[in-house]
Amino acid sequence: GINRTLDKGRENFWFLNNGIIIACKDFDIDGDTVNIHGFSIVNGGQTTTLIGKYKGTNQKEFSIPCKIVSSKNDQKEGKHNIQFFTGIAEATNSQKPILPRDLKSNSPEMLCLSKMLADNDI
Repeated sequence: GINRTLDKGRENFWFLNNGIIIACKDFDIDGDTVNIHGFSIVNGGQTTTLIGKYKGTNQKEFSIPCKIVSSKNDQKEGKHNIQFFTGIAEATNSQKPILPRDLKSNSPEMLCLSKMLADNDI
């Protein structure tokens, strides 16, 4: 899906991808640039790898959703930071997978069925 979006719909990448989460020691913002120090990607490794290896024909720029979580305000609590970052990685990498049946609730036939049931007080 990522390669298909990169090929034919880069303008929609922001909406169709969960993006990445980066844990870091510190960051600073310089205009449109974010400088990240002592960082690790804690979620989004597959997205990052696929984008890095992609050799498609579409060269148009695109945006990637990104959360940056910093420990810069909590330097004394190094152990706490590791546990917090590990918790983020575990939670965001172990969410329930979506099955095809999970995506059917908003299909046209299900919306029609829902309306018919509601119209008949069911």
